Amino acid sequence: VTKGPGGRFGRLIERERKYRLSEADARALEAKLRADGTTERREVQESIIFRADHLKKDTIVRLRTIGDERELTFKGPKKVKGMDKVREELNVEIGEGPMAEILEELGFRPVIRYRKESRIFEFEGVLVSIDRLGGIGTFCEIEVSDLEHDLDAVAKDLGMEESSCEERGYPEMASEEHVRR
Repeated sequence: VTKGPGGRFGRLIERERKYRLSEADARALEAKLRADGTTERREVQESIIFRADHLKKDTIVRLRTIGDERELTFKGPKKVKGMDKVREELNVEIGEGPMAEILEELGFRPVIRYRKESRIFEFEGVLVSIDRLGGIGTFCEIEVSDLEHDLDAVAKDLGMEESSCEERGYPEMASEEHVRR
């Protein structure tokens, strides 16, 4: 597995949980993380989610652009373990070219697009991102690529409340927001 601009590439496990935040809580959390001396990076991610009839239920293909870089991700079926969502992912960094058109020719159809502005911090050995999605909301996402980290302890250290845990993924929320419009 190698690291790229949007994350890690290859076959990996993604284990995550999300918490819905007010904008004031997001700013306070960012200030806390900076005060703790964590490393920070900013990303603007444009994602297109593709579906196809031949895909298993609850799997998706995502084409993501981050600046001048692009990645293609297959996300396997989601498993819920307590408050965490766990998925196997296959990620590959791709160059320029008509990837969306190639996917469409292969029977995949774009079903939702969304934009995410993220501030990503490394905290206690995990990635913590403060994500802002226009029209959807602001979130804290805690993510690891293993099953060992104690995400309950990390969430507690970040001041996250169980009642603000968001079970839906960003593609699902973006799709629901699109239907409401």
